[in-house]
Amino acid sequence: MKFRPSPTSRRIWNCRGFCCRADVRRKTILPQACTIEIRLKPNARQESIALDEAGVLHVRVNAPPVEGKANAALIELLSDTLAIPKSWLSIKRGAASKNKVVAVLSMTKEEALRRISVREG
Repeated sequence: MKFRPSPTSRRIWNCRGFCCRADVRRKTILPQACTIEIRLKPNARQESIALDEAGVLHVRVNAPPVEGKANAALIELLSDTLAIPKSWLSIKRGAASKNKVVAVLSMTKEEALRRISVREG
């Protein structure tokens, strides 16, 4: 099902250049997506997520890096950790690399990192 904005909302660009929906009636801005930098380690013994000082997530998954299995395991682990549907996550850059950029819909980067740190600690 496609997202249908309310009649009072319109598309605007925020100060960082990201497209947002603004509800004119409520005067709120709803971000559509944020990006998270990830360093993926496939074939790990156990699955884990760790955040380093630079703000990069180090994710370990059990799946091998064959035919997109590691990418699918990454999306599944992130959706479980963030408690969001898998359809809200997409790999924007690095599908064939261990350095990836993942887009998360309807969540700010701060909120995503907060949820990950709560689950991790």
